[in-house]
Amino acid sequence: MLPSVNSQNGFPFSAGLSRQMVVFGVSELRLAHGAVIDAIGFPRDDGTWTSTQSVDVRFRIGSAALPFVSAPTVFDANWHGVPSEVFALRTLALPALSPNLEVVWIPFDHPYGFDGSRDLVLESVVTATGTNGYPFDYRLEAFGAGPGSVAVGQPCPTSGGWTPGLSGFISPVTQRLEYGVNRSVADTGVAFLFALQPRATPLDLTGIGASGCSLYLDPLVTVTGRTRSDGVYWAPSADIGGLRSYTNLICLQAAIGDYFANPLGVITTVMLEIRFRVDPFAMHIVAQGSPNASSGASFLFWGGAVLFRH
Repeated sequence: MLPSVNSQNGFPFSAGLSRQMVVFGVSELRLAHGAVIDAIGFPRDDGTWTSTQSVDVRFRIGSAALPFVSAPTVFDANWHGVPSEVFALRTLALPALSPNLEVVWIPFDHPYGFDGSRDLVLESVVTATGTNGYPFDYRLEAFGAGPGSVAVGQPCPTSGGWTPGLSGFISPVTQRLEYGVNRSVADTGVAFLFALQPRATPLDLTGIGASGCSLYLDPLVTVTGRTRSDGVYWAPSADIGGLRSYTNLICLQAAIGDYFANPLGVITTVMLEIRFRVDPFAMHIVAQGSPNASSGASFLFWGGAVLFRH
């Protein structure tokens, strides 16, 4: 599970009086059809230390009426059939968050049989808190579209004296990799180099005629293209779904043809370390301030990280 975005108003406890719901994509839950869930867990955020708190809370769970990407903002419209109240409304003492506590587990009053043919809905309703209904600081792990990308190394300049740009990110809508170059050389070839980890030591290309240029990865896959007259090229988006089961990192660097830049006729960009989410796809619906709200604001691919014990 990845450290990612955190929010004082995050699912499910610290928003104060609230009604919240997460619709999880069934294909990403890693739960077998018929699995019997007897508790939910909320991992502590890394590096936090938070005191005890109390909330009056109720949890319901059930099958989703629609796929999570189409989940309506009206809470009750998300249920397929009658939801199961697995934790009746009562005061819950939340333990202090410390390095000695990895997960806050909430045992169910009775188990729930998972229907693997539909997405899964988990709802929490907080009707009172030890802070008189106001939000409080209780930092639990959260997931999002991904922590984004980090640039590594230095680009080498074009023959015109400017540095080429490299862009790469995971689309929060399609979860596909979008990537391209800009401020590059006009009408020239570009090769996108991909790896699953960076080189331990950058490879200096000075010895083969590209002074000041380096490779920061050992490419496993190469995708080629050609820039436009403005020096821009966006490659077709890439499906990264097959990588999700064993990595959360893609390394990307571009090599660009520039015959007047150096004897090799190639310049290189920075390398991007692009991290992407490995947590279940989900829609998070939040109504803060009213446990009786009929609808809330929706956030795709975002929400509190939840473990299902079975």
